[in-house]
Amino acid sequence: MEFAFIYKNFGVDVHVIEFMDRLLTMVDSDISKEIQAIAVENKIKIHTSSKVVKLQSSVDGKAVVTYEDKDGEHLLVSDKVLVAIGREPNMEGLAIENSGVVLNSKGRGIQVDASMRTNVKHIYAIGDVTNIIQLAHVASRQGIVAVDNILNKQCEMDYSAVPNVIFTAPEIASVGIGEDAAKAKGMDIKVSKFSFAGNGKALTMNEPRGFIKLVKNNETGKIIGGSIIGADASSLISTLTLAITNGLTEKEIVKTIFPHPTTGEVIHEAAMGLGIGALHQ
Repeated sequence: MEFAFIYKNFGVDVHVIEFMDRLLTMVDSDISKEIQAIAVENKIKIHTSSKVVKLQSSVDGKAVVTYEDKDGEHLLVSDKVLVAIGREPNMEGLAIENSGVVLNSKGRGIQVDASMRTNVKHIYAIGDVTNIIQLAHVASRQGIVAVDNILNKQCEMDYSAVPNVIFTAPEIASVGIGEDAAKAKGMDIKVSKFSFAGNGKALTMNEPRGFIKLVKNNETGKIIGGSIIGADASSLISTLTLAITNGLTEKEIVKTIFPHPTTGEVIHEAAMGLGIGALHQ
C-alpha cells in the first residue's frame, strides 16, 4: 500500500489486488477500513477477495494479469506489476548444517533463544535471518541484545511492544495488543478512539483525516495497545511504545502535560477518553 500511494501521487493509475477480504489485515480492522476508504477517494482501485491466477507478457511488453473474484475471472493490462507479498529467507545453498546451527520449525530462519544465541554456544543470529519480525528496528535491538550477552551482560529480547509503521498517506502505526486481538483472547478491555479532526495541529496542517485508538486492560488499568492512522503517526507511536513498555496506566498518561499545538495531544485526548472523556471529541 505504501507504493500504491507513492505511484498514485505521481499520477499513475494504480490497481491493488488483495487476496484477503480487506487491506492490511495485520492492522486494526477500523484502520484497515479507513485506509481503504482513503485509497478509493484517491482513485486507487482496490480489488479485495481477489486471487491472481496468471501473469503474462503481451507482444507489446505489457503485463497481463488474470485474477478471479466472486464474479469470475478478470483481465487487467498494465505497464508494470509490483509483487508485494512479503519476504522469505533463501536458505538454499548455505550449507548451514555444516555449522550445526538449527533452523526453526518451518526451516525458514535460524533458531535463536531470547539472548539471540543459536543452539551452537558461540554463534548468535540477528535480523531477518531469524525470521521472527522482519523490521530494521527489531534487528537493531536484537543486535544490542546479542552484543550484551556476548559481553556477559545478561539481556533478553522482548517482542511484546514492537512498533510497526506503514508509510501510506496518511501514515499508519501500531504497537502492542490491538482491539481485535484482545477480544479474540477474551480480555476485559476498554477502547478509546479520538479523531485527528479534533486536534488543532492536524487542522493547521490540513490533515484532519484519521484517528487514534487506545486499548486498556480493565483489570490492571494499563495501556496494552495503540493504533494510529493520521499525521505524524510514525513519530507518535514512539510515545505509545514507551507507555506500553513501561506499563503505564491511562491515569498516568492523563496526568502528563502534552505541548500545544502538537499532534501528540491526540494521545492525551484518547487516554482521557478511557476515563473522564476527551476534551475536544
